[in-house]
Amino acid sequence: MDVQIDRLDLFPVPLLGADYEHAESLSQTLVPMFQKIEMEDTTPTTYGSNSYANYSSGVIEWVECNSLRNWIGQIALEANKIIGLESDLSFVGSWFGIHRQHATLTQHSHIPCTWSGVYFVQAEEDDAPITFHDVNKQSNWPFANDTDANTYNTHSYSITPKTGRLLIFPSHLQHSVEQQLIQRERIAINFNLSATQGQA
Repeated sequence: MDVQIDRLDLFPVPLLGADYEHAESLSQTLVPMFQKIEMEDTTPTTYGSNSYANYSSGVIEWVECNSLRNWIGQIALEANKIIGLESDLSFVGSWFGIHRQHATLTQHSHIPCTWSGVYFVQAEEDDAPITFHDVNKQSNWPFANDTDANTYNTHSYSITPKTGRLLIFPSHLQHSVEQQLIQRERIAINFNLSATQGQA
């Protein structure tokens, strides 16, 4: 007997990734600038153990980041199309962070923005991954330990960084940074974008 079954995958979350073609030259430009800012910062912001962040830098607006900013903007508009959003987007904050050995960043989101993202200025694949968390499974469902991992039963997913890699995701998506185990600087630009007011 044939059974007609309907399936609806509820609440999918898009995560977009891309690689910036001018990553190496941009890294050579930005890393010394970031290090100089940290060295001259007399009131550094706490960003966790053995790490540094400058939330007031507005780094994505720097002239050195013009091409990067335009490239990110194009990808973010593609993200809009995926979720059916027709409004334009504007950057509403950007900062850089430097993670050193033993540094971590606890789970958080960037609500009320529309999109958030991270661009890895300097990172290797054995540096600390960024982990995304499914708050729908906070109870750690399912409980069976022998389940094959897939998008329906995993409560977190980690992505390894690399220089020039961009990740864009909805700002409500909870994420964290695992412990940096390597004695090396993992450097990233983080940013938020919001839908332009007054447009659908």
